[in-house]
Amino acid sequence: MTSTACRVLLSAVVVSVLCVALCGGVAGAQGPDVDVTDPTDLQPGVPIRRDWGPPSRAEVGGTQGQPWVDLTTIEITTNRWQSWVDQPGGDQASVWKWTPCLDFMVTGPLADGCQLFCGWFMPDGKGWVRSAFTTPALNAGDLLRCRTSLDGMEPFAISQTGVFSFGIGFTRPGQEDAILFRGEAKINRFHVGNDLPKFKDDFTYYAEQDWKLPLGYLYCPTMHVAATVGATMDVLDESDLHFGCWFAQDDDALRELEAHLYRNGQEIVLPEMHEPIADGYEVLPSSDGTERCTYTRLDFVFCGVVGMAKEPDKVDEPRRYLLAKHPGEYEIRLVLNGQVVRTAKFTVGQDGKIVDETGAWKQALGTPRMPLPVTVLGTADRPWSKEAWKTDAFWGHPLQGFTAP
Repeated sequence: MTSTACRVLLSAVVVSVLCVALCGGVAGAQGPDVDVTDPTDLQPGVPIRRDWGPPSRAEVGGTQGQPWVDLTTIEITTNRWQSWVDQPGGDQASVWKWTPCLDFMVTGPLADGCQLFCGWFMPDGKGWVRSAFTTPALNAGDLLRCRTSLDGMEPFAISQTGVFSFGIGFTRPGQEDAILFRGEAKINRFHVGNDLPKFKDDFTYYAEQDWKLPLGYLYCPTMHVAATVGATMDVLDESDLHFGCWFAQDDDALRELEAHLYRNGQEIVLPEMHEPIADGYEVLPSSDGTERCTYTRLDFVFCGVVGMAKEPDKVDEPRRYLLAKHPGEYEIRLVLNGQVVRTAKFTVGQDGKIVDETGAWKQALGTPRMPLPVTVLGTADRPWSKEAWKTDAFWGHPLQGFTAP
């Protein structure tokens, strides 16, 4: 293959990577000292130890000396619980209820004896359920994935929908709890199965996340790690450009998706380009996994397009392509069965750095991945709310200055 077209192979093994954002110097020689791990690549409760300091707080927001949550990693799904209720005449009726599942990444430091937790509140403001996470001590810059356990959740299952608020924080021995993030999630439902009276309360519950569709991310993996404490880290001399975005669709419908990269209107073609695969994907199902409310994130790698290099002068051009040496207007196009379904644009400045044109990356998202406006086209998605990003983005914290195409 002689172009940067990327065919999605969803059966591919997802490689664990630490990622670096492509702005503030990443397209050049060094890049900022900022890293993040895709939460789908780590085991909950197991930190990744790092021997270098945390990123600048001016870059990711937050308070010096405190842990912070990467808002781009907060994922909310629902767990379904079924019960049977006695009916007149000796029959039983099925009732489906739900509890929330929260998944996110936190970066240290966090002292020994502290414990991360999440708390949920009903739409009327009353407390509902609180979950604790396995929390080892974290050094500055350590990464930890947290995921809600099912243990002990069934008694809290409900059938109510609406806007539920939640918070992420940590306990401190002898001190008040510290809150790291507060947000809101819109929970909706629809009936599934037949219309018999005994199944009238069988509903699928899901968190509305249409706000994710016009948001994409640029990043560049710099290291391969194992998801264990004290993992060996091998620094890559050159790191290829990655792009991730979301679809309101089941992953099976996206298997033939391809990605193409253009500069100033011309597709980038490399002489020895091999056919790459999707670097990773994530599926957010509803309480029963139905396709009617599934969201899928796909990450694409443009093999040979170097977003970061330790020694830029040693990049083997024209076999490989160093962004820092080619300023201009770039466009990513995702194509499904011959139809363009996503486009995203970015600029590499004369200084070799990717321009944060919306200013979104400098806001307190706690992530090094650079947010990018994405144009949603075609028919790859089910019907979705095109205005949701204005109010719902990042769980009630929309980006200032960001406008969806």
